[in-house]
Formats: sequence, structure tokens, C-alpha cells
Amino acid sequence: MRPDGTEKPGARHPVGFHFQKFSRTEQNYPIYDREFLAIMRGLRNWDYLLKGTTIPVLVFTDHANLRYYRDPRKIGPRVAGYLPEREQYNMVLEYKLGASNRADGLSHQEDHDDGSNPDNENVTVWPDKYFCDEHTTIRVFNWDSIEDQLDQECRRQQKDHQETLQRWATAHNLTLLDGTHWYHGNALVVVQDNELRRGVTTLFHDSTTAGHPGISKTLQLIQPYYWWPGMKDFITQYIQGCATCQMTKVNTHSNHPPLFPITPAEDAKPFETIAMNFITKLPLSGGYDTILTITDTDCSKASIFLPCKEAIDSEGVAQLYLTNVLPHYRTPKKIISNRDPRFTSHFGKELC
Repeated sequence: MRPDGTEKPGARHPVGFHFQKFSRTEQNYPIYDREFLAIMRGLRNWDYLLKGTTIPVLVFTDHANLRYYRDPRKIGPRVAGYLPEREQYNMVLEYKLGASNRADGLSHQEDHDDGSNPDNENVTVWPDKYFCDEHTTIRVFNWDSIEDQLDQECRRQQKDHQETLQRWATAHNLTLLDGTHWYHGNALVVVQDNELRRGVTTLFHDSTTAGHPGISKTLQLIQPYYWWPGMKDFITQYIQGCATCQMTKVNTHSNHPPLFPITPAEDAKPFETIAMNFITKLPLSGGYDTILTITDTDCSKASIFLPCKEAIDSEGVAQLYLTNVLPHYRTPKKIISNRDPRFTSHFGKELC
């Protein structure tokens, strides 16, 4: 098979089979990739005979270029896509010089492609439909317009806070330009107006093109254009209160609270250590809407379920235990609960 995808004489194949020529894109592949693709095309056509054979499939090639891949090297995505398919074949390549290869005669015909592909002549890569003479309306937002509005509002606010700006000038080395506008270096000063400062932070943090960067990145984006005292603290509080950031940020310092497992005592007796809890908000049944659960945690893991009412008090819980559990298992030595007041206040005293 030749690099352009046509068949070489002498090749053996099923009757009626024809190779498919390389497409225009494939004809422009580097020579190494074309030779690799020629082999893969041949294997694909006879894959039902060649895949998974115990005897290696012998593939003759008269192109020494394939030896380029005998050494480790960085390969492109095209060759990387061939490798998984090649692994399905038990194959061996044998290099054979063109002079000794009877199938190479067709490569030297006068009408064979000499490399000048007419398909590549007079090709318009970017037609006129891909260009426009004027600005398109496909924009997320008009950055210049929003920035101009913020600058105008900052300058207007400066006129109403001249005394404050004069105090800041000495402490923060501010510069007065044009006789009216104050700057910190090249950054326009934003006066004591939290709404205006939030607007500046929103522009550099919440906008579609900003993408909710972190505290340091947002501060880095704002500093060349705007400044105010305590800007880092303001931006930190703003981002910490941003719902989108809190929902999507990665928790790199997750808390791992220590576990305090309740280990059973040796030779524990039934219901010597118990766990008590309520199952509430149940449909009314027989005048009851709650279940008191009493579980033996150390010995048998058995549970006792006692119907009661949600309004039950410590005395009522003690009465249930006295009637249903105490006659069989005596007084518990340890009680595990969710710190419900009915368990922690007077249950033990009432029971005794």
C-alpha cells in the first residue's frame, strides 16, 4: 500500500476489495504519520482475520521512515490515537528495499503524485463570512462603559469629601491631579462610600470575565486602577460573603474532629449500658405520637421500643423505664443520650 492510500501490485486481498484513498487532510500528514496510517488501514481491512492471532502477522514495508519511531520520543495526538488500536494485533514489521520489493513498481509510474497536490491550490482558508467590518454585538458587557461610569462616580464623590482626602494625602502619599482629582500612584482614590467600593469590587470579582478570583488575585486586579485605605480588609470581607465563592471553593483545610468511640466493657451484662432517644412527629396511633427507644449498647445490641407522647417529661420517662425495663435488667450503670433535658435533668433521680 502506498502513502497516498492506493494499492501496490502484488498485494493479496479478498476478491472485490478496494483501498480507500487518503482524504485531503490525510494527504497533508507528515510522512511518518502517513506511513503509520497506511499500515493501520491495511490492518483494519483484514481485522477479522488479523486481530488476536497467535502467529505474528508479517508486514512488509519499503519505507525506512517508520524507523523514526524505534527510539523513545514525544509523539503527537494522531500517532497516540493509533497505538491502542495497534496493540490489538500480533504483528512484526520487516523493512524491504524498494528495489527488491516487487510491489513497488506502481510507485514509479509517471502519473504518480509527485507531491504537488492540486487540491491545495487557490484554497480560501477564511472566507469573508468569518469577518465583519464593524464591532459585533456579541459581548458579555461593555467594560469601557462600566469603567467610565465608576471613574465618574469616584471623581464626583471626591468633590464632597475634600477634607477627608486632604487628611489621607499626608498619611498615604496621595497626589492631586488637575486640581480636583486625587490619585494613589496611578490608582484613582475611592472615598468613604461602601456602595461605590462594592461596585468596584463587583466589577473585578463577580463579572463573567473575572470568574470570581480569590482575595489576592482580586486585590491584584483592582490595585492598578482604584485605591482606598483598608482595601485588602474590605475585599477579604466581600469575598468571604460571596455565596458563589463559598459554594465552589475547595476546602484545603478540612476539619477532622477526633472520634471517641464507645467501646463495650468486658463481661458486660444486658442493659448495663444503654442508649436512649426519641422518635418524634409520628402519626397519631392509640393516642401516642412518639417512640422511646432504649438500646443495649454493650452486650446484646437489643432494643426496646416504648410508645409515649412527645410532651412526656422526665418523670414519665422514668416511669416507662421502671415499668418495662427495670424489672428485667435492673438499674443501668451508664446512659448515653443526645443531652435531651428529659434525660439529663431528673431521669436518674426519678428512677432511683
